Amino acid sequence: MSIEILVGVDAGATKTEAIAIGVDGTYIGSGRSGPSNPASVGVEISCINICESIVSSIRGRRAEEITLIGIGLAGWAGGAWDRDLISCISNRIGVSRDSISIAEDIDVAHYSAFLGGEGVVAILGTGSNFLGKAGGRVIRVGGWGHILGDEGSGWRIGLLGLQMVFKSIDGRIGPTTLVTKAYKHYRVDSHKELMRIIYSSKDIKSLIASFASEVFQAAKEGDKTAIEILRQEAREIALAYRAIVDNIGSQMLAIVGSTYKMNKDIWAPMIKEAIAEVTGKIVEIIEPMIKQPCASIMLALNRKSRKINLERIPPECVQSQDP
Repeated sequence: MSIEILVGVDAGATKTEAIAIGVDGTYIGSGRSGPSNPASVGVEISCINICESIVSSIRGRRAEEITLIGIGLAGWAGGAWDRDLISCISNRIGVSRDSISIAEDIDVAHYSAFLGGEGVVAILGTGSNFLGKAGGRVIRVGGWGHILGDEGSGWRIGLLGLQMVFKSIDGRIGPTTLVTKAYKHYRVDSHKELMRIIYSSKDIKSLIASFASEVFQAAKEGDKTAIEILRQEAREIALAYRAIVDNIGSQMLAIVGSTYKMNKDIWAPMIKEAIAEVTGKIVEIIEPMIKQPCASIMLALNRKSRKINLERIPPECVQSQDP
């Protein structure tokens, strides 16, 4: 017996994740693939990776059973890629174009945290973005991409870390453990090899963002250069938060994204301290309520004036509340 399938996709700059559920709330499966930010990898690669994650998530079910695909897209750029992506996904999977709904990843992130309510959300993944909603007002900050923005992101932290590596090699700053960590991380023996790997990369954004993990580790080990990088970026996050709450009033803050999630032990206290310094207020950081792919489904349902009972959301959609 066939069942109506709803698929949600979190289409990010480093990875793509999909979750498929039945219209009755039963969990069907999940899928994962490579990056799908069209601004970074192009529409064709974005489409291929989105489709791969969708097909994996439905676990051998027929594509004809899919009646809704909700996508939260990094690099949305005001919908610049929507028409081409929808056409490509429709043709590759064999679903109607009307069944595909694309939203900016920050809108999906906000829904995952507040389920349509009020609050401020920050995405701190490979890139960064900020969105606040309260009293009927919507304020967006950042989201300008890795060339013009992405403060507080894995890209930005990795880039600053690598810049400090070369400054240390030059003698412009003192010694830093980031140098040895860079050589080990990229499996090279010299700065010339490191330059070659970086400048010859076909996915330089992901390559540089991957070094953020080493900056966080160096900071945990007490490296002053790494600590200063994180403090600088924490202040940028605080400034983004202040720019929002100056317009809508103080609100709860939720943070999503792999860079934050993987380094929350050191990152959360630094961000809260920076916000206190910038705003004069203590802010608690809350966890999102549901996972991004499932939020993509729910937002798409709302846009199409369809509802799904929250009590019937499968446990696989619920975001674990880490201590």
